[in-house]
Amino acid sequence: MFSLEVQVENIVVVGHSCCGGIKGLMSSPDDRSSSTYVQEAVNVSLGNLLTYPFVREAVVNGAVSLKGAHYHFAKGTFELWDHLDFAISPSIAI
Repeated sequence: MFSLEVQVENIVVVGHSCCGGIKGLMSSPDDRSSSTYVQEAVNVSLGNLLTYPFVREAVVNGAVSLKGAHYHFAKGTFELWDHLDFAISPSIAI
């Protein structure tokens, strides 16, 4: 992954309002808001990044941090989630 080769310190996965993919989920009988779905989608993507051994190793060693975020187009707000806990340990497979 290029970002790790150039030694970035943070990998940020950003979800956004008005997302067509999330709107497709909104036909679900679940009563959660679209922002909840966006946050869950970002968290799934962050978890998927940890399935790459070189990303996982960099996170475990403290060389890189994974962060999630949400950008709201209409409000112009950006929310960063930088205290994620995936209970990462070299002995735990994700």
